[in-house]
Amino acid sequence: MRELMCSFCVVDASQVCGAVRDMRWTPDGTALAMCWECGGFSIWSVFGSLLHHSMAVEAGFAVTLNIL
Repeated sequence: MRELMCSFCVVDASQVCGAVRDMRWTPDGTALAMCWECGGFSIWSVFGSLLHHSMAVEAGFAVTLNIL
C-alpha cells in the first residue's frame, strides 16, 4: 500500500489559523506581513503569492490517500 499526498485537497486556512490579528506592509511596499490569531505569520507579495509562512500544520493542508 502506498500513500500519496493530495496537494489540491486543502482546508480553509481561517479554520486553522483563526482571524488576521495584524498586518503591515514592508517598508518598500512590495510585501504584506500578516499575524494570525492562533499564532504564526505569513508574508504575501503584492501580486498575491504566498512568499513564506510559519504554519507548522502543512500536513493539515493535504489529505493522505491510501493506494493499493
